[in-house]
Amino acid sequence: MHRRDRVGVQSAGFILEYSLGANPLRHELLHEKFEVVNGQLEIPDRPGLGITVDEDFVRRYARE
Repeated sequence: MHRRDRVGVQSAGFILEYSLGANPLRHELLHEKFEVVNGQLEIPDRPGLGITVDEDFVRRYARE
């Protein structure tokens, strides 16, 4: 008989890669600031996407 070791596989759940580096799109596009707490991104609880886009930023970086 062959012995087969089994490795338990547990779902990691939903994974989102989130850059903490310097990036104008991350720091200036939205009025809200998102905090990372205990390795998890806190998401807004407001209606819709829960964000407010900075329209001046969009106009400043828009390409025609």
